[in-house]
Amino acid sequence: MTARRYLTVGDVPALHRMSVEAHGGTPGLRDLRLLESAVMRPQSGYDSDIISEAASLGESIGRNHPFMDGNKR
Repeated sequence: MTARRYLTVGDVPALHRMSVEAHGGTPGLRDLRLLESAVMRPQSGYDSDIISEAASLGESIGRNHPFMDGNKR
């Protein structure tokens, strides 16, 4: 079995930049600590499968609003 590769604090802003370029919005990170918290959540061991881990990452980013215009995406 291949070890999971989790998104890093460096990966997620790159995805955000691509989203802003494609769909518009204000670029930039509002709070690094909130992003770090969201990125680490799937690695906590609470979720049992990769789908649940992906969902917890999405939920954490959505709830934490680490990016500018966080409520608009």
